[in-house]
Amino acid sequence: MCERRKMGMKIRLSRFGCENKLFYRVMAANSRSPRDGKHLEVLGYYNPLSDGGKRMGLNFERVKSNTEIDRGKEKVTD
Repeated sequence: MCERRKMGMKIRLSRFGCENKLFYRVMAANSRSPRDGKHLEVLGYYNPLSDGGKRMGLNFERVKSNTEIDRGKEKVTD
């Protein structure tokens, strides 16, 4: 029989851009996958060069729904 395992999920910054123009994507990924490897979903972005790195864009609806699903609530679609 196949044993079901829970997948550990982490929120990570995945690196993109050129050497002097880096930016990052905020991603939900399996805890065992590498930094720039396979991801579950893109949650937002972070650009350290704009505004001195003080801004980060996140899609809060996606973060909230993923958190509720992880806690055992059913996903509700409108």
